Amino acid sequence: MENLFLIVAYVLGTRAIGLNNKLLWTNLTADMRHFVRVTKGSVVIVGRTTNETFTRQLIGRDIIIVTSDPHYWPKNYEVTDPERIHVCTSIEAAIELAQRIADGRNIFIIGGEQIYAEILYTESMKPCVIIATEVEADLDGDKYFPPLPIGEYEEVSATPYEKDEENDYNFIIRTFRRIAA
Repeated sequence: MENLFLIVAYVLGTRAIGLNNKLLWTNLTADMRHFVRVTKGSVVIVGRTTNETFTRQLIGRDIIIVTSDPHYWPKNYEVTDPERIHVCTSIEAAIELAQRIADGRNIFIIGGEQIYAEILYTESMKPCVIIATEVEADLDGDKYFPPLPIGEYEEVSATPYEKDEENDYNFIIRTFRRIAA
């Protein structure tokens, strides 16, 4: 799908993305700014558990939450724009809905572990671009980003960031594009 993107941040080496339903870091300001910039105005697809880590609604985006509960509604933050919150009971239904409402906008898969694994290894749902922030840190996790399917993606850019007062760790934002079959 030409407008389907995946965005993720993980620990370089272990590919850990979370621990106890929380991000592993609290201060990667440059990466958060990047996330906001690239996803603003888009449609995002997120698993329920990941959505429950948010402290507020992602403003300026349609949010499709994937959960087995068709009556689910976010309780962990104030829903300020209810027309932009959608619930689907499968990733397939979420992608179908996203394609209908995107109207030319990009669609971003933003987590978590189960959603990433299903997207990356289902031929009909593979993203055309993966934006991966690789954090240089020694941090343990209990949720992981799966390896990219071998031979299916090529790196097209890499931007390094140094640890500073706004970023607790060095990190690299890498962009991978799907290789045409």
